[in-house]
Amino acid sequence: MLYSCPIAGFSVDNRVIRINAFLVALLLSAFILIPNIYIIAFVTVDFALRAFNLPFSFLNYPSKMIRKYFYKADMVDGGSKLFAARIGLGFTAVILLAFLIGATKASQFIALIMIAVSLLNTIFNYCLGCHVHSIIHNFQQRKKEQE
Repeated sequence: MLYSCPIAGFSVDNRVIRINAFLVALLLSAFILIPNIYIIAFVTVDFALRAFNLPFSFLNYPSKMIRKYFYKADMVDGGSKLFAARIGLGFTAVILLAFLIGATKASQFIALIMIAVSLLNTIFNYCLGCHVHSIIHNFQQRKKEQE
């Protein structure tokens, strides 16, 4: 399978993104231990800010501070990270909705999946958003070729 990342024309610091992913995993772990609407609402709003490429994200500030003191910048194209943020927004919105309708166990299970994905990015620098984009792109290419 071909691997392709979206080229967005803007750069982001990959280390900040990975620290963000770790903070998301921590917050979602807290949500699993203490199911609280404020935790998941906070994470959902943060993903919404990142998904719409707004200049401020609650988790970006501490992530940038941590990166500044411990790591050098690692600039990458922001397209795949924006795509991943939009997928994250979808997941957190489903978690929030499930929690609001009283399906706490379901919301915790989905949060657990999201923790696993966040930790993949944090620990192994494996951006699932890039790979999902690649699959979608290849599927669209094959569909065009069949027409």
